[in-house]
Amino acid sequence: TGVTILMIRTMLSGVLMIGLPLVAASDTTLNYDDGGNMTRLVIAGGKVRFDDAREKNWMLFDGSRRVMILVDPEKREFTEMDEATLESLHATVDAVMTRMETELARLPPEMQAQMRQMMGNSLPGGGAARRMRLESTGQVSEAAGHRCGVMRMMVDDRVESDVCLAPASELGLPATDAAVVAEWQSFARSLAEKASRFVSLDAEIFGDGGQLPVIYDHPGSERRGVLTGVGLDPVDAGLLQVPDGYSENRMEAPLP
Repeated sequence: TGVTILMIRTMLSGVLMIGLPLVAASDTTLNYDDGGNMTRLVIAGGKVRFDDAREKNWMLFDGSRRVMILVDPEKREFTEMDEATLESLHATVDAVMTRMETELARLPPEMQAQMRQMMGNSLPGGGAARRMRLESTGQVSEAAGHRCGVMRMMVDDRVESDVCLAPASELGLPATDAAVVAEWQSFARSLAEKASRFVSLDAEIFGDGGQLPVIYDHPGSERRGVLTGVGLDPVDAGLLQVPDGYSENRMEAPLP
């Protein structure tokens, strides 16, 4: 579904960008200059918030609940994605696929081939999901006084973008916040495994836990984000929760 793909794609952006009790001294804010716009990653209280300067929506990972939340201020809505939700969506999609396969079987072979070619991976037998993986370039770069290793994001055999990663500990993150990053990456790996119908992800794309970008490119554009600084000042706890009065937009797989 469109929302599912959006959640997964945004999740990947967040994981390459990034319960515990709230300890003010351990709050971390990473600021990036993203093509003249400021993008922010906030880690505090067992949660991670990601704001893209050019998007109105923002993402929140709640480590205590192991859930990813997409917040839409314009619609005053939020959408939650956890492992149980994705498993339910997967089951619904499987049922839809089975019904579609039955309908396809009633068509002449030529029409079956045409339908599969038109719909691609959306139909049974339409082909494997795209494979996404990270490959090391062996290069090293630096920004804001932090060195990082350049990794290349590959989609099948096509270069998607580059990201330069550094261990969270080397960026000065307190142990509690570095642990939240590792928890987020563990969650993202689990979620991606359950989303295998939509996209195939190699495990190493999530690293070994606790890696964050120093420099990152945006797929399909010339935009580049560069770390400008890491702050360790306490943050407003309200930044790490869905605002009052927002309604939940539940994820459901549409039936044909």
